[in-house]
Amino acid sequence: QPKAAGSSLLNKLTNLLVADAMRIAGLEDMGPALVLPLATGMTLTLVLLAVKSKRPKTATKVVWCRLDQKTCVKAVLSAGLELVVVSPKLVGDQLCTDLDAVRAAVEAAGPSNVCCVVTSTSCFAPRAGDACSDVAKMCAELDVGHVVNNAYGVQATALCKEVTRAWRRGRVDAVVQSTDKNFMVPVGGAVVCGGKGNTEIVDAVRKSYPGRASISPVLDLLITLLSMGSDGWSRCLQDRRDVYGYMREKLGECVGEFGERLLDTPGNPISIGVSLETHAKLSEDGDVSFFGSMLFSRCVSGTRVVAPGKRQDVGGVVFDGFGASHDAYPVPYFTAAAALGTT
Repeated sequence: QPKAAGSSLLNKLTNLLVADAMRIAGLEDMGPALVLPLATGMTLTLVLLAVKSKRPKTATKVVWCRLDQKTCVKAVLSAGLELVVVSPKLVGDQLCTDLDAVRAAVEAAGPSNVCCVVTSTSCFAPRAGDACSDVAKMCAELDVGHVVNNAYGVQATALCKEVTRAWRRGRVDAVVQSTDKNFMVPVGGAVVCGGKGNTEIVDAVRKSYPGRASISPVLDLLITLLSMGSDGWSRCLQDRRDVYGYMREKLGECVGEFGERLLDTPGNPISIGVSLETHAKLSEDGDVSFFGSMLFSRCVSGTRVVAPGKRQDVGGVVFDGFGASHDAYPVPYFTAAAALGTT
């Protein structure tokens, strides 16, 4: 704004610095980045509204590759869109994108009635990141939008490369990232970007943002990036990769002593799943949820215990086996992650 030239300059500088940091992380051929003073869920809602404005009036459905976190469901419903849930398929221990089911859902609704397909990269094991590049090619073929929820995927090179392949090979309208989960700043910011060949939706989100907002999320990110520098940021990314390898090795050694095993999820470079089958047998009703409270009382935070059979209503959408991203995942488990940030 003319009356706030300093704030506007800081905002532009932050957009440039975060774009550079994301390129270092592995997002190549990326267009301009847009930092918003909104957390991931509300930013997804803004992006969906922008995509909706570019689609036919009949395009009211969002085909969503199921990921059991409430944020994306609420983002779709808040945008006034109808959610079509596509469950992943179980391959060994890992939950993978069911490409045939995604295509079937789009074709059943009719491409002109679909606003977009929403895929996700970062997630809790045993779910793998979605096959974004394959979905991108499908969306280009069927002429429907494609939004990628890359909430905390910037920190993982493998996920960044998959997003890069997606916008090189097919259609990606926008990619949404969290600032706190990738850059270790307080909660309250997100980054929207796209491939350099398709910046229409990012531009639409920039122009549609209503009113003014606090500069704190932008300023926090600017200060953090300046303090780290490119060398510090690259070192941070490498340290996380090293910690992931160390944690996987040591967890495998530890849980084997108690009759459990690591779940085989090569498509997830951040989260690790550990079976709780033996522990379930120790409980009369097979419930393992107590294990999470036992860990927490021993100052172990960030783990997530998932027991089969939980039913959850999220905004009127009912999920069976909620937490596992699958109606009937065969084993109880807990997850641990080697990730940047603490939220």
